[in-house]
Amino acid sequence: MNIAEDRSHFTAEAWLVWTTLLAPELLQGRLETRFYNHTLQLVDLIRRTMSFDYTYEELRELRNRWAEWVQNYERYYYCYDEERLSACPLTIHALLHIIDGIFDAGPVAASRLFPYASLNRHILALEQIAVIKTRYNLYQRLDRLKAMRPPSHGFRLPAYPHAILLPARKKIKLEAHLFRCVVAHLATRFDTSANQIRTLVPQEMDSWARVQQDGGGDLMRAAKASKPQTTIAG
Repeated sequence: MNIAEDRSHFTAEAWLVWTTLLAPELLQGRLETRFYNHTLQLVDLIRRTMSFDYTYEELRELRNRWAEWVQNYERYYYCYDEERLSACPLTIHALLHIIDGIFDAGPVAASRLFPYASLNRHILALEQIAVIKTRYNLYQRLDRLKAMRPPSHGFRLPAYPHAILLPARKKIKLEAHLFRCVVAHLATRFDTSANQIRTLVPQEMDSWARVQQDGGGDLMRAAKASKPQTTIAG
């Protein structure tokens, strides 16, 4: 995998290893001094933010340093130019709130894995069922792991051969705010200008309510597309 050609396969852990362990050495002499120093500041901030304990004074200092780092980032890369807006993804803004999260939930080392907790429990439950089925020969009575039947209808995109789009399907017109969000995302993802992306994004597109992994995989639903909007009187 060459991350210079496709960064979508790079995991968060891989980015952490690259940023904190490899980048300081590999980027030395390859970047202008201000950009290289800015990168070293990021490395130091990440390492200190990932500590297991802090004092209140240290957290306040880290909050100020993160804010200063983001301001320098905007000056170096965004340059306060609308055409370079794609250089400011949401993740950059999120850096300003890391310390708030530590105040609310404790050190990041204790809370950063919480999105995977439910997945871990699900995997553990599946393994426990598999052991019970094997030990007590209950395959027929406890066969809850049978693969789902592949859908007989749906739409496939050549670029995503293993995904099947399923009804309900309808045409939607992109509102101005949503259109800008789509343009900003694609400009960041494909590292190109927002103006070029605007000419490629249609004002109207298909909306699908469900998508399923081919071969009987998980079925994912879009709640907004699957259910009609309900107005609740106050």
